[in-house]
Amino acid sequence: MAAGSGLRVVIATQPKATDGGVDLAADLALTKAALLYADTVELVSPGAAMIAATRALESATTSNALDVLESFDHDTLQRLGGPLSDNWRQIVETVKAVDQAPALKRQLLDASPKLAELFEIVRGFDDSALRLRSVAADMVDASGLRELDEAIRLGVVTVNEVGAGQGDSDAMLAEYVDHIKRTLQDPAVHALFDESSASLARSLVREGHVEPNRLTLMHAKQAAVGGGLVAKLPSFPNSGMHDVLMLREDLGSPLGRYRRAVVALSEKLRSQAFDEESAVEVEDLWRNDVAPTLDDLRDGMERHTFVRHLAKQVGEEPMTVVAGVGSPGAILMGFQAITGVDSILSALAAAVPAAAGATSLAVKAATARGGELEKLRGNDLFYLHEINRRLGAT
Repeated sequence: MAAGSGLRVVIATQPKATDGGVDLAADLALTKAALLYADTVELVSPGAAMIAATRALESATTSNALDVLESFDHDTLQRLGGPLSDNWRQIVETVKAVDQAPALKRQLLDASPKLAELFEIVRGFDDSALRLRSVAADMVDASGLRELDEAIRLGVVTVNEVGAGQGDSDAMLAEYVDHIKRTLQDPAVHALFDESSASLARSLVREGHVEPNRLTLMHAKQAAVGGGLVAKLPSFPNSGMHDVLMLREDLGSPLGRYRRAVVALSEKLRSQAFDEESAVEVEDLWRNDVAPTLDDLRDGMERHTFVRHLAKQVGEEPMTVVAGVGSPGAILMGFQAITGVDSILSALAAAVPAAAGATSLAVKAATARGGELEKLRGNDLFYLHEINRRLGAT
């Protein structure tokens, strides 16, 4: 998959606060599911943006700490243990301005004991820088943001820091809402929203604040199905970002067929992607269309694996296999656990009289399994089967 091109999913989420900061678990789950459907993912998340800004404090010094602190609102600073006086922004601006003019600074310090006291407070940032770094590191670790590092480094995920530099929550929210409006009108994106952002999108549309683009709505349905079905795979909840990125490299070919299936399946949805009923409809698709197909693929692959083993052993040791027919310890014992192989049993029984017949069976089995395997791999949902199988093996 080429970074920066192709199918782009834009994920919009709203923060989930915890006692220790922000929990990005839901953002990460959506991102990983989207990465297994899209070429690139943009995460529009005030929570992730705030943690990304907080991350700058991990290397805080007196000079850059003042700049970083100015970018936070009062609530964030309170969590970080920063300055809480009502005029702290004016204090910081004054200190920064005077600090850049050494001569003026000396004169002011000599003339004003109060200003000298102020600079002593600011010098305290030197002493507290280590504490700020520790607090920031703990917040970043607790949020889970570091799990995105590899994907960001590869260029397949970007964190949109919309509103992060506004300095107060109202301004951040206003910029976030404007970005949601633009996303709803962008036909090039496949929007994937969490429950809170979907509710916001519904309200914006219902109240006439934005008219969604027709293609945007269609693409949003496809994103809801494409990412939603990946998220329902039994092995997906335990997936790590590195495993997801490796799968993207290995399964490029079946991904194209999966996207074709997603388009067809999304056309069955009666609701829009942002409607409350959408999640129920995706669940119906999983239960009625996808899960049975994955069961068939799993059974087919198990039969293929068994026949491959049988053909190999018959080809290499025909007399051993023929002599073992009916014996409790024979390879045929494996048939007990496999359904739909009566024809293979019959063929093997007919081959008992001669080793040559057994060798012929090996040839036929090898030919049959090649055709069956090609058919299984050509199924449009084989991609989901293979993701589940590989993630389950990690």
